[in-house]
Amino acid sequence: MSFNYEDIVRRFNEHIFKKIPHYLEDLPEEYFKSIEYTLKAGGKRIRPLIIFFSGKMFSLSDEILFDLGMLLEILHTASLIHDDLPAIDNDDFRRGVPTCHKVFGEALAILAGDGLIFLSFEILSKLSIDLQAKERLVREFSELGGLRGMVRGEVKDVLMTGRSFLLEEIIKMYEDKTGALFGLAFEAAAICSREYDKAQKLKQIGKNFGIAFQIFDDIKDIVGDFEKIGKTPGKDIKQNKPTIVKVLGLSEAEKLANDYYSKALQTLSEFHNSHDLVEFLNSIKSLLIER
Repeated sequence: MSFNYEDIVRRFNEHIFKKIPHYLEDLPEEYFKSIEYTLKAGGKRIRPLIIFFSGKMFSLSDEILFDLGMLLEILHTASLIHDDLPAIDNDDFRRGVPTCHKVFGEALAILAGDGLIFLSFEILSKLSIDLQAKERLVREFSELGGLRGMVRGEVKDVLMTGRSFLLEEIIKMYEDKTGALFGLAFEAAAICSREYDKAQKLKQIGKNFGIAFQIFDDIKDIVGDFEKIGKTPGKDIKQNKPTIVKVLGLSEAEKLANDYYSKALQTLSEFHNSHDLVEFLNSIKSLLIER
């Protein structure tokens, strides 16, 4: 089956912005705006799209898949707000617009990120899925988004900045920092369907995809154009960040990214009914390497 990706993103955006105001009732107006502003900044919605197409492998409804995509996109957005703060990456732009703290100040930006993290769990708690599956999803969401996943990766990134490091250390950091949430995106639908063995395999595919994604992002930081990447280029070198490009150089880094990307797709293609997800991932590679 062939899908119109722009139409799915449109439907997802309609879904999220129809539901979000309900959760943000009775908030101070400026705080409401800081959350709404960042969520509406857009992005490619790659994680929700991965959830959507992986969900088709398990015949889940669009409503559940859009809810899953919404809670993951909310957590991802929270991480970006915090990542852009002066204490971490200190970036003025994200997705082509001023970052949350540049528009609303650091205090509200921190609180917007905090609020979105808890909002993602509130939405997760209300998913209309089997209770056992929900418990498993809560555990995976907490681990991959937290101390054994994304947060751990961010901590490693901070602690490794300005220091010497090995290639293996960076790959492990990428697997946590970026791969963890992609792992969750790939496995969430399988968990909802109680296909736990498949979920474990899909999670590793997502982690490999995430490593490739992060390497491509690092390459764009060096040679990318602001109009295309939507954020300030050249910051990794200026801040002496730990990157694979720094260790291997541009050419070898790109080769490694392609290897991880190919590995993820090859393993995914072994799954029954994975054609639509494989086709989608093939179609977006040009977006990931565009610079």
